[in-house]
Amino acid sequence: MPYRDLRGIGYAGWVKLKTSSGDIPCPVTSCTLEKTPGKIIPDNLIHGSSGDEAASQVIWAWGANAYGGDIETYLFKALWQGALSDWLLNDRITPINIVASPDNYNVWLYKNCYTDNFRISGNVPTGVGGTPITLTLHVLATGRESSTEAPPTFTGFFTADENLNDAPIPGWRARVEYAGFKGPGGEQLYPTAWEIAVNHRPTVLYVADGRRDPKWIKQGIMNVTGSVTLYHPDGVPLPEDSVVESSNKNGSLKIFIYGQQEIDSESEGTLTKDPFLTIEIPYVVITSYAQNFAAPANPVVRTVNFTGLGSAIKKAISITVNP
Repeated sequence: MPYRDLRGIGYAGWVKLKTSSGDIPCPVTSCTLEKTPGKIIPDNLIHGSSGDEAASQVIWAWGANAYGGDIETYLFKALWQGALSDWLLNDRITPINIVASPDNYNVWLYKNCYTDNFRISGNVPTGVGGTPITLTLHVLATGRESSTEAPPTFTGFFTADENLNDAPIPGWRARVEYAGFKGPGGEQLYPTAWEIAVNHRPTVLYVADGRRDPKWIKQGIMNVTGSVTLYHPDGVPLPEDSVVESSNKNGSLKIFIYGQQEIDSESEGTLTKDPFLTIEIPYVVITSYAQNFAAPANPVVRTVNFTGLGSAIKKAISITVNP
């Protein structure tokens, strides 16, 4: 007999992505996939049945259900290549199924899953160590059902050398380049933190078919935004848009993410090999550039928010895996 029932322990949970090329295990730091039952509880009925100053709600009805939640993980190279690159971006209109269990006891199959939005972010360390580049995605589904799926195995997938060498990747393994981020002397500035967010703006469609679950989910126009935090000992000048009315001035914003195998564990190392992942936003429009300050010893940084634009031949963001 076990001393304690493990069904109440979070690390017993798991997530599996079911793609056209097979099942892919997805290690997560947290998962909030769930069914939200739709309950309609009106608070605007005048019924005159209360003898005090505040009447009570007296009826309720079943409304529409919703399915979805957040999945938080790290930017694993094998996971991105195996499933996420197409599902999140390149083929975003094609759904997949997801099997998730919060406790390795209740197992649910979420059907026709689309990504509402996803975020990739990195931070440089403030001391020894650092944090890996994080990937957070919000999922919408048309329904769920109980499943008898077995837990995934990571043997031969994430435990393979070629997959572990590139994950998890800490924030300082990325390089952000954009000509509109200049220092006081006109030199290129690099951020201490960055984030790219892609919002697909989907529409969840219900029909009068006697069911409470959604019938379809349709993706909308993609919206790309981002932010960077810039610092320089002599201050950070105002950033510049990449597009002005007369010309393309500063070009595209690119983020290069490097794997782990290029650096020896004890040496300084150099970024001599090609990055495994390149994020490119063709045109950047600056939307704000706050320069907050606070006591007692916080550095004065400039946080730049921007929107990414596409063109007639390029979408607003491309994420390319280098061979």
